[in-house]
Amino acid sequence: MTCRDKLVNQEVLEALLDDYLRHKTLPATYKNYLLRLIEGQVNILVHNLLQKIEDERRGLITAVDGEIFQPDR
Repeated sequence: MTCRDKLVNQEVLEALLDDYLRHKTLPATYKNYLLRLIEGQVNILVHNLLQKIEDERRGLITAVDGEIFQPDR
């Protein structure tokens, strides 16, 4: 699955949950909390995907332990 597909899936999920919560009888503060939580997760995903794209563009690879190194060319 490409980064774009992951982002689209996350945005679709956010929209579906947003629609579901708008029709659910829950306290407004709880709805707002859940919507902010979902939005925060999407923002984190977008940030991580953009960072991954930038790293790949620059030719960097992130190791499992988080160490970044440049491969031999």
